[in-house]
Amino acid sequence: AQSERKTAVAVMDLRGSGISEMDAKFLTERLMIELQRTDVFDVLERDKMAEILKEQGFQQTGACDQASCLVEVGRLLPVQKMIGGSVGKFGDTYSVQIKLIDLKTAKVEKTATKDFSEKMDYLLTDGMANVANALAQIGFMNKQNKTQQLIEQNKDDLDTTIAKVVKIIKIDDDELLKTIGSKSDRYEWLRKKGKDRIIIDKGFLHSVKKGDKFKIIRTAKKILTKDPITKEVLEKENINNEIATIRAIIVKENITECSIIKLKNDIIVGDKAYKINTENK
Repeated sequence: AQSERKTAVAVMDLRGSGISEMDAKFLTERLMIELQRTDVFDVLERDKMAEILKEQGFQQTGACDQASCLVEVGRLLPVQKMIGGSVGKFGDTYSVQIKLIDLKTAKVEKTATKDFSEKMDYLLTDGMANVANALAQIGFMNKQNKTQQLIEQNKDDLDTTIAKVVKIIKIDDDELLKTIGSKSDRYEWLRKKGKDRIIIDKGFLHSVKKGDKFKIIRTAKKILTKDPITKEVLEKENINNEIATIRAIIVKENITECSIIKLKNDIIVGDKAYKINTENK
């Protein structure tokens, strides 16, 4: 199974120019090892790739370092991206050119070009590691971008399923039940953060201080009288239940993080929270 944390890739043999075929294979194998070490890519093993391509009836003629060939091969494999390219020697300089191709779009996502004036030994060790790290940085940034896109796309769902929206009303604790429904000093909402944290959308600019406490109250309607024939509700009364007590622990400019210091029931949409006035206590 493909790792959920990594991007599944396959690596084609690098095309050699000015170096032996054996050296090109050694460099390819070292690149695969270094890509796996980055912890960004899940590299398909060479034997497994060869087995799958054989089963698919793919026959390679010549080098496969062009984008079209890499896409053709990649779409036969259980991977998301293909990596391929070439290694050439010109005078005393080795030049490595690697492509990272997105199989979904069939486009070159990034190229990594590195030149080395050291010996082949350096190219095999540090050189391939440098190339792998360059590609891994691109992969990491893409993963971050995709994560941000998912957050934006699912923001409404997150607000609905994670954020528990309630109204905040500032009142004196002793007058709690008398002042339910008051609109003075009303905050807009708060939301749950983890198991024992609540975030409210007001901060020190709105007179919230570290240590301030809030009681969360749930108001339910109790039916007192029904028409015996039509069953129509004729009379109701409000029943107020204390759900939780929270305390401000991190107060910022416009938001405050609160800890839950007492929880009787889960906070749900429609609950109200009231600031406890401790000035006279």
